Amino acid sequence: MADANTEREETQAQLKSDEELLETTTTSCKAKANEWAERSRLRSEELAGINEAIDILTSPDAVATFATADSTFVQTRSVKTDSSQTKAYNILKDTASKTQNVRLAMLASKVYTGEGSHFDKVIEDIEKMISKLRDEEQSDIDHKDWCESERNKANTQNEDLEYAKDSLDKGMKRSGSKIAELNKEHAATQQDMKDLKKEMEDALDVRNAENAAFKESIKADTDAVTLLTKAIEALSKFYEKNSLLQKQDPEYTTDENKPPEAEFTSATSSGSVNTGIVSTLGGIKEDLVNEMKVARTEEAEADASYRKLLQESQDAMDAMEQKCVDLKASVAEENKLISDLQETFDDKQAQKDATDAYLDDLKENCDWIMNEFENRKKQRKDELAGLDDAKSALAGMKSALVTKKSVVTKGQTQSQSRVADALADLDNSEKQLGMSFLQRSRR
Repeated sequence: MADANTEREETQAQLKSDEELLETTTTSCKAKANEWAERSRLRSEELAGINEAIDILTSPDAVATFATADSTFVQTRSVKTDSSQTKAYNILKDTASKTQNVRLAMLASKVYTGEGSHFDKVIEDIEKMISKLRDEEQSDIDHKDWCESERNKANTQNEDLEYAKDSLDKGMKRSGSKIAELNKEHAATQQDMKDLKKEMEDALDVRNAENAAFKESIKADTDAVTLLTKAIEALSKFYEKNSLLQKQDPEYTTDENKPPEAEFTSATSSGSVNTGIVSTLGGIKEDLVNEMKVARTEEAEADASYRKLLQESQDAMDAMEQKCVDLKASVAEENKLISDLQETFDDKQAQKDATDAYLDDLKENCDWIMNEFENRKKQRKDELAGLDDAKSALAGMKSALVTKKSVVTKGQTQSQSRVADALADLDNSEKQLGMSFLQRSRR
């Protein structure tokens, strides 16, 4: 019980910590999901607008229009570009179209319209983008590792909880089976008590019947002894007072006409007869007295045997009553154990439900990185390859550019100023964006 209480306290503390982590993570994931949805919508709209703008600005008609425009864009100088500039422009443009990267499209426009003084800035921007792509790659890896770790921990916890629930369920079933056995044994013990009580009642009836017969026999024998005693006393007194007794019965002869003799014996000869009758009565009395002694002895032995049987039966009855009490106590303990196991089972189920909910919440934050990780990795690889190629082309171009000066009119000076302002605005936009919505959404 102490171990169970300790485990329960530790589990409750862990549950509280997990619930706090779950609440924090859920709030963070929901916020990120909302931000992701909004940024996805804005990115889609931005990409659609930029693609349309690129198509408009890079079309042959637009190029011809810009070439002949004298109020908006005025050619300030003639620059003979080599194949490196064209190669860098094409690389950035193709990579931007392939990866749908707005910032690459902006860099391509810089290369297309830029001068040698801007190439250093473009190369710097390319290096920044390469660095940010590397950071983005590590961020994706960290995000993916975090999702895998969280899911593995949650799944492992679920496996542990399932194992614990299975053990608890088996424990409850074992206790239920034990309760059934205890109740069966209790019913059998009660039946044994009922049978023993019936046997005790039958033994009491037999003992009462034997005792009643004994008392009746003793009374009859006592009365007989009393009567014999009186008879002996009466005969003894009679024979003491009368010494003459009639001669013993005459013997008849074979002659029917001759009467028997009627002679009296002397008092001396009659004494033996008197002694024989009294002796016979005395023998009968003595036999009755002995029978009474034997009957009392047998009665005492029967009573002792009954009392011994009664004591043994009572001891057995007390033992069975105590057994019933113990069985009921065992049933109560098993019911308490089932209640505790059920409570623990419910706690484990609640933890599993919370873990399942946490896994569901992770889907919104992790499914997209799991599904898009390889695609983003490939796309990032293409971007890095394009940036490296463009950087190499621009680095080679810096030393090969041939700049030709031209005369600048007043209108041309104003147009040049507007072009510089446009490029400055483009640089400010790049700084404010930091990187495109597409790139930011990958974090």
